Amino acid sequence: MFKKYCTILTKLFLASSLFLISAAAHADRVTTFVLDPTHSQVRFQWDHLGFSNPGANFDLVAGEIHVNETRLDRSTVDISIIVESLHTHVPALDRLLLTDTHYFQPQEHPLITYVSTAITNLDLEDKSFDLEGALSINGIQQPITLAAQINKVGPHPLWDDAQAIGVTASTELLRSDFGMDAHVPLVSDTISVSINLEAIESKGYDKALFEREAAKQAEANEQEEEHNDPRLASRLAKHLNKDSEQEDANEVSTTNAEEALDADTEDSHAEQL
Repeated sequence: MFKKYCTILTKLFLASSLFLISAAAHADRVTTFVLDPTHSQVRFQWDHLGFSNPGANFDLVAGEIHVNETRLDRSTVDISIIVESLHTHVPALDRLLLTDTHYFQPQEHPLITYVSTAITNLDLEDKSFDLEGALSINGIQQPITLAAQINKVGPHPLWDDAQAIGVTASTELLRSDFGMDAHVPLVSDTISVSINLEAIESKGYDKALFEREAAKQAEANEQEEEHNDPRLASRLAKHLNKDSEQEDANEVSTTNAEEALDADTEDSHAEQL
């Protein structure tokens, strides 16, 4: 009985091991890239009375790109935009769009988010694809498809040659779908959106940030040590004392010159008499 029990356990163990090995062999390899906030931007434009197409941008964009190297069509993107980073280049318009509840509502909904749900029409030769996902503005979620293009994949010279990826994307949406229909149709309901993303492989991103912070801290420590260095204080005191002595010498020299001039003047007066 015991022998039979051990045989069953052995078979179960072997079956489990084979399953885990098979699963590992077929597991998707996913690399995470973190958006570089200094080189990622979301811009949008609208039609103004038919006369012009002004635009604005959001300066603060964060998020991640998860590249599935096994199945590229399973890659995902999630983006968060800080609403108050809106910049129309017209201060009065910034205030209107951020304070009038007919537009953005940053107090209640401080973030605009986009989470992808699928990749379609993937063209490996052209490096283009459609990114389907859910866009949330003012707490209202709508499906949005982005036409995306991979610009470049490779080592980034400004991030210690960490792997990086650059992506541009565009779409059009109706602002009324998100509860922002003021002044339609004088100001167009259709909004054109363009997105530029530059993302760094997460481990390289974290490593570079750590090294930069360490360098800043080292520089701050060095400056503090120099400030507190008694030798520096001694040199400064000597320098100040030297300046003081020079000033005293200059004053004495000036006084002597004035006395000599007075004496010459008196002698000249005496000769004239």
